[in-house]
Amino acid sequence: VERNTLLQQASGLARHAVELEPADAWSQSSLAWCEFAGGNYEEAFRLSSRATQLDPNDGHVLDFHGAIALFSGHFAEALATADRKFVRGGSNQRFANRNIYAAASFHLGNYTDTIAGFEEATSFGDPISAPALAYHAAALNALGRRQKALRKLEEMARAWPDAPVETILRSIHGKSENANAVLSELFDMGWTQAELKLGSGD
Repeated sequence: VERNTLLQQASGLARHAVELEPADAWSQSSLAWCEFAGGNYEEAFRLSSRATQLDPNDGHVLDFHGAIALFSGHFAEALATADRKFVRGGSNQRFANRNIYAAASFHLGNYTDTIAGFEEATSFGDPISAPALAYHAAALNALGRRQKALRKLEEMARAWPDAPVETILRSIHGKSENANAVLSELFDMGWTQAELKLGSGD
């Protein structure tokens, strides 16, 4: 109930902002994020796309759009949005684009790029989450690098022992098959949401 109340309040404020400044990228991006939180993935993607057109150089607007595109299943769009040179390496701001790039690469079958993306994110001090480590482990397993994948799962278990990774992935992806693409690699290694079971690796 509290979540729905907060979402309604946020959506109301975002809609009012759009009424006041319809050409403002942040207004459109805020409303897009509210729609995303409400499970309206395609409307969120439409609004977020408009926000990036209004200000294609705002890294935060691009991050929101990349995340919405990723979890809406628009993986090529997420990849293109995240692959921006002006926040790579030299930026003193912390963006999520490297993580988005890595996750989108996974869904496009580019597992080597997934691993490289997460390693780059770590080296630049970008925020790392339990789902990010799950993606990293899944990509390693998909490439047959079982022992490294298991070590990545151990890292996830140590850093976030109570993180409901399966629940998070299933709830944030608009389509269950996209969450399953990651989870199936983890299950293949003997992982469950309740505990990490280490099987014999290759």
